[in-house]
Amino acid sequence: MNRKDFLKNISAVGAIALLPKIELSAKPIQHPKFHFIGLGSAGNKALLEFRKHIVNGTFTAINIDLKEHVVLSKNKKIDSCYWHKKRTEEESWDEIKSQLQEQSYDITNTNDHFVLLAGLGGVTGTALLTIISSMLQIENKKYTIICTVPYNFEGTRPSLASYQFIKENKINKNVNFIFADTFAKKYPGLKMIDCFSALDTEMLKMWLQEKQKFEI
Repeated sequence: MNRKDFLKNISAVGAIALLPKIELSAKPIQHPKFHFIGLGSAGNKALLEFRKHIVNGTFTAINIDLKEHVVLSKNKKIDSCYWHKKRTEEESWDEIKSQLQEQSYDITNTNDHFVLLAGLGGVTGTALLTIISSMLQIENKKYTIICTVPYNFEGTRPSLASYQFIKENKINKNVNFIFADTFAKKYPGLKMIDCFSALDTEMLKMWLQEKQKFEI
């Protein structure tokens, strides 16, 4: 074998030896398992919008409206649906909170990345966001919250109910706020009938941007 042929063979062997390293370095993108949870009427509507566009994942709805619960329960696109009764005057907030915590533990007892969807201002969305996010933080689980802050035309009561959650989570990087009135200013021709469905779309857009952070 002459020197030229010898060098050619050595180069070929060296290239073959490098192949396993090349294959290992080109790892496919790993997608975490996402569990989308809609809280209250606004969260459930957003959940259905997410389900139209997202194939993979688990989808859970929670509501206090029994009629809406029945409709969602029959929706084959939703994996599970929970209902809890409205608070009565006789029940203390601690009693309701205890019920919600027990139910929430059953839902979040996995190692998924949880995506909580809600509209602030209502009982279910605001209360459950506080309870579930606290549980997920204590258990050191991954989660993302996307929530809407109510329009001014919805009245002062929803705004006041939202205030405490916003105050407590303003610097929480896992929480994403969509301020409805600020959003509406981008679309001056937006009709009132379309205001809430437009927010569902905005929540979806925000999530599609956020989820890129979690793809390894």
